[in-house]
Amino acid sequence: MLLAGEFWPYIDGGDDLLLFSAGGNDILGNGGLASFLNLFDVGHAKPTDAPYYLKKEFFDNLAIVVSNIENGLIKPMLARRANKKIIMHGYDYVIPRENGPWLGAPMQYQGLDPTFNAGLCQAIVRLMIDAYNTRLKALASSYSSVFIHLDLRGTIGKTEWYDELHGKEVAAMKIARKFAKVIDTVKISSQERAISRVYLPASSAAS
Repeated sequence: MLLAGEFWPYIDGGDDLLLFSAGGNDILGNGGLASFLNLFDVGHAKPTDAPYYLKKEFFDNLAIVVSNIENGLIKPMLARRANKKIIMHGYDYVIPRENGPWLGAPMQYQGLDPTFNAGLCQAIVRLMIDAYNTRLKALASSYSSVFIHLDLRGTIGKTEWYDELHGKEVAAMKIARKFAKVIDTVKISSQERAISRVYLPASSAAS
Protein backbone atom coordinates (compact mmCIF):
# COMPACT_ATOMS: atom_id res chain seq x y z
CA MET A 1 0.00 0.00 0.00
CA LEU A 2 2.75 2.45 0.90
CA LEU A 3 4.74 1.63 -2.23
CA ALA A 4 1.67 1.94 -4.45
CA GLY A 5 0.68 5.23 -2.81
CA GLU A 6 -2.82 5.14 -4.22
CA PHE A 7 -4.01 7.59 -1.58
CA TRP A 8 -1.70 10.46 -2.55
CA PRO A 9 -3.85 11.72 -5.46
CA TYR A 10 -6.73 12.20 -3.02
CA ILE A 11 -4.57 14.08 -0.53
CA ASP A 12 -2.87 16.16 -3.23
CA GLY A 13 -6.27 16.81 -4.78
CA GLY A 14 -7.59 18.55 -1.71
CA ASP A 15 -8.81 15.97 0.78
CA ASP A 16 -7.73 16.77 4.29
CA LEU A 17 -7.92 13.50 6.16
CA LEU A 18 -6.58 10.01 5.49
CA LEU A 19 -8.08 7.06 7.37
CA PHE A 20 -5.37 4.42 7.15
CA SER A 21 -6.10 0.79 8.04
CA ALA A 22 -2.99 -1.31 7.58
CA GLY A 23 -0.32 -3.44 9.18
CA GLY A 24 -2.46 -6.20 10.66
CA ASN A 25 -1.33 -8.81 8.17
CA ASP A 26 2.24 -7.61 8.47
CA ILE A 27 2.56 -7.90 12.23
CA LEU A 28 0.84 -11.31 12.21
CA GLY A 29 3.27 -12.63 9.64
CA ASN A 30 1.05 -12.69 6.52
CA GLY A 31 0.16 -16.31 7.20
CA GLY A 32 3.64 -17.07 8.55
CA LEU A 33 2.80 -16.51 12.21
CA ALA A 34 4.47 -19.79 13.14
CA SER A 35 7.89 -18.24 12.48
CA PHE A 36 7.24 -15.73 15.27
CA LEU A 37 6.31 -18.33 17.89
CA ASN A 38 8.15 -20.83 20.03
CA LEU A 39 6.93 -24.42 20.18
CA PHE A 40 4.32 -25.24 22.78
CA ASP A 41 5.79 -26.25 26.11
CA VAL A 42 3.69 -27.92 28.81
CA GLY A 43 5.55 -25.89 31.40
CA HIS A 44 4.24 -22.69 29.81
CA ALA A 45 0.58 -23.49 29.29
CA LYS A 46 -1.09 -20.65 31.19
CA PRO A 47 -2.28 -17.40 29.55
CA THR A 48 0.21 -15.56 31.76
CA ASP A 49 2.97 -17.50 29.99
CA ALA A 50 2.17 -15.80 26.67
CA PRO A 51 5.41 -13.72 26.61
CA TYR A 52 7.39 -16.97 26.47
CA TYR A 53 6.07 -17.68 22.99
CA LEU A 54 6.93 -14.45 21.19
CA LYS A 55 10.30 -14.80 19.48
CA LYS A 56 12.73 -12.03 18.66
CA GLU A 57 11.66 -12.35 15.02
CA PHE A 58 8.25 -10.93 15.88
CA PHE A 59 9.71 -7.79 17.42
CA ASP A 60 12.23 -7.40 14.59
CA ASN A 61 9.40 -7.56 12.07
CA LEU A 62 7.28 -5.15 14.11
CA ALA A 63 10.11 -2.63 14.07
CA ILE A 64 10.26 -2.88 10.26
CA VAL A 65 6.49 -2.40 9.90
CA VAL A 66 6.48 0.66 12.15
CA SER A 67 9.52 2.12 10.41
CA ASN A 68 7.77 1.73 7.06
CA ILE A 69 4.75 3.60 8.42
CA GLU A 70 6.94 6.38 9.78
CA ASN A 71 9.17 6.77 6.75
CA GLY A 72 6.73 5.77 4.02
CA LEU A 73 3.62 7.58 5.24
CA ILE A 74 4.03 10.04 8.09
CA LYS A 75 7.21 11.81 7.00
CA PRO A 76 6.07 12.07 3.35
CA MET A 77 2.76 13.53 4.55
CA LEU A 78 4.64 16.15 6.55
CA ALA A 79 6.86 16.95 3.58
CA ARG A 80 4.07 17.15 1.02
CA ARG A 81 1.00 18.28 2.95
CA ALA A 82 1.92 19.31 6.47
CA ASN A 83 -1.58 20.61 7.15
CA LYS A 84 -3.23 17.24 6.49
CA LYS A 85 -4.02 14.55 9.04
CA ILE A 86 -3.75 10.76 9.26
CA ILE A 87 -5.92 8.63 11.54
CA MET A 88 -4.65 5.09 11.95
CA HIS A 89 -5.81 2.28 14.22
CA GLY A 90 -3.88 -0.68 15.60
CA TYR A 91 -6.63 -3.34 15.37
CA ASP A 92 -8.61 -5.12 18.04
CA TYR A 93 -7.94 -8.39 19.84
CA VAL A 94 -8.53 -10.93 17.08
CA ILE A 95 -9.34 -14.49 18.11
CA PRO A 96 -7.51 -17.56 16.72
CA ARG A 97 -9.77 -20.33 15.41
CA GLU A 98 -9.09 -23.99 14.83
CA ASN A 99 -7.51 -24.38 11.37
CA GLY A 100 -7.86 -20.66 10.78
CA PRO A 101 -5.58 -19.65 7.91
CA TRP A 102 -4.03 -16.58 9.55
CA LEU A 103 -3.80 -17.49 13.23
CA GLY A 104 -5.17 -20.91 14.17
CA ALA A 105 -3.31 -23.10 11.69
CA PRO A 106 0.11 -21.42 12.22
CA MET A 107 -0.36 -21.73 15.96
CA GLN A 108 -1.34 -25.39 15.66
CA TYR A 109 1.84 -25.94 13.64
CA GLN A 110 3.75 -24.86 16.76
CA GLY A 111 1.62 -27.08 19.01
CA LEU A 112 -0.59 -24.24 20.25
CA ASP A 113 -4.19 -25.39 19.93
CA PRO A 114 -6.71 -22.51 19.72
CA THR A 115 -9.44 -24.78 21.12
CA PHE A 116 -7.74 -26.63 23.97
CA ASN A 117 -5.34 -23.75 24.70
CA ALA A 118 -7.78 -20.96 23.86
CA GLY A 119 -6.79 -18.69 26.73
CA LEU A 120 -3.09 -19.00 25.96
CA CYS A 121 -3.50 -18.49 22.20
CA GLN A 122 -5.66 -15.43 22.72
CA ALA A 123 -3.19 -14.04 25.24
CA ILE A 124 -0.36 -14.39 22.73
CA VAL A 125 -2.32 -12.48 20.10
CA ARG A 126 -3.22 -9.81 22.64
CA LEU A 127 0.48 -9.25 23.30
CA MET A 128 1.09 -8.80 19.58
CA ILE A 129 -1.79 -6.37 19.15
CA ASP A 130 -0.72 -4.46 22.27
CA ALA A 131 2.83 -4.17 20.95
CA TYR A 132 1.58 -2.75 17.65
CA ASN A 133 -0.72 -0.24 19.35
CA THR A 134 2.07 0.85 21.69
CA ARG A 135 4.31 1.61 18.72
CA LEU A 136 1.55 3.52 16.91
CA LYS A 137 0.82 5.50 20.06
CA ALA A 138 4.49 6.45 20.22
CA LEU A 139 4.35 7.65 16.62
CA ALA A 140 1.29 9.74 17.46
CA SER A 141 3.24 11.33 20.29
CA SER A 142 6.23 12.08 18.08
CA TYR A 143 4.17 13.37 15.13
CA SER A 144 1.13 14.82 16.90
CA SER A 145 0.67 17.52 14.27
CA VAL A 146 -0.16 15.01 11.55
CA PHE A 147 -0.67 11.50 12.97
CA ILE A 148 -3.52 10.33 15.22
CA HIS A 149 -3.65 6.86 16.75
CA LEU A 150 -7.13 5.39 17.22
CA ASP A 151 -7.22 2.67 19.86
CA LEU A 152 -9.82 0.04 18.92
CA ARG A 153 -8.81 -2.58 21.49
CA GLY A 154 -11.79 -3.98 23.33
CA THR A 155 -14.29 -2.70 20.76
CA ILE A 156 -15.41 -5.97 19.16
CA GLY A 157 -17.15 -8.61 21.29
CA LYS A 158 -16.07 -12.24 21.07
CA THR A 159 -19.24 -13.19 19.16
CA GLU A 160 -18.90 -10.26 16.75
CA TRP A 161 -16.05 -11.64 14.65
CA TYR A 162 -16.86 -12.88 11.14
CA ASP A 163 -13.56 -14.76 10.90
CA GLU A 164 -10.13 -14.56 12.52
CA LEU A 165 -9.44 -11.02 11.32
CA HIS A 166 -12.70 -9.40 10.24
CA GLY A 167 -15.66 -8.27 12.30
CA LYS A 168 -19.35 -8.66 11.52
CA GLU A 169 -21.59 -5.74 10.58
CA VAL A 170 -22.27 -4.89 14.22
CA ALA A 171 -18.52 -4.66 14.80
CA ALA A 172 -18.06 -2.45 11.75
CA MET A 173 -20.70 -0.07 13.08
CA LYS A 174 -18.90 0.17 16.42
CA ILE A 175 -15.63 0.94 14.67
CA ALA A 176 -17.30 3.52 12.42
CA ARG A 177 -18.69 5.35 15.45
CA LYS A 178 -15.24 5.52 17.02
CA PHE A 179 -13.76 6.88 13.79
CA ALA A 180 -16.56 9.43 13.53
CA LYS A 181 -15.96 10.61 17.08
CA VAL A 182 -12.27 11.25 16.36
CA ILE A 183 -12.98 12.85 12.98
CA ASP A 184 -15.32 15.33 14.66
CA THR A 185 -12.45 16.53 16.86
CA VAL A 186 -9.87 16.93 14.10
CA LYS A 187 -8.87 20.42 13.08
CA ILE A 188 -7.25 21.12 9.72
CA SER A 189 -5.46 24.41 9.10
CA SER A 190 -6.65 25.75 12.47
CA GLN A 191 -10.31 25.18 11.69
CA GLU A 192 -12.66 22.24 11.43
CA ARG A 193 -13.12 21.07 7.86
CA ALA A 194 -15.60 18.74 6.21
CA ILE A 195 -14.19 15.52 4.82
CA SER A 196 -15.17 14.99 1.21
CA ARG A 197 -13.32 11.76 0.51
CA VAL A 198 -11.19 9.33 2.46
CA TYR A 199 -9.19 6.29 1.46
CA LEU A 200 -9.73 3.14 3.51
CA PRO A 201 -7.24 0.44 2.45
CA ALA A 202 -7.32 -2.92 4.18
CA SER A 203 -4.37 -4.91 2.91
CA SER A 204 -0.71 -5.19 3.78
CA ALA A 205 0.94 -1.91 4.73
CA ALA A 206 4.08 -2.59 2.72
CA SER A 207 2.48 -3.84 -0.52
